[in-house]
Amino acid sequence: MILLSYAVFHIEGEGQAIPKPASAAVRRQVRAVLARDARVRRSSDTRQQTAAEMLEFRGFLLVSAFNEARTAGDQPRIDLALAGIRAFIRDSFGLDITRVKVTRRGLVS
Repeated sequence: MILLSYAVFHIEGEGQAIPKPASAAVRRQVRAVLARDARVRRSSDTRQQTAAEMLEFRGFLLVSAFNEARTAGDQPRIDLALAGIRAFIRDSFGLDITRVKVTRRGLVS
């Protein structure tokens, strides 16, 4: 979800994508952060899976709302969707998605 949200804010135009090495670095970072989180470690596999699926579902709904608003050219809805995505990433992962960059080392401020 972090990579998809990052793309919404930082990638302009068709055909552009986050390079695979950078995507892999971000995934490694997220896994490491989750592995250090005591709440995650205490949760059962079932709870961890459910939490991951709910994060993914919520993120996809937000990005879908953004894409729908963008297709319609509805700037107020675009702004609302972007604010929702930004808040979701901040609340879920503690990141301001507008202030990070994806590099070969992963996310950097």
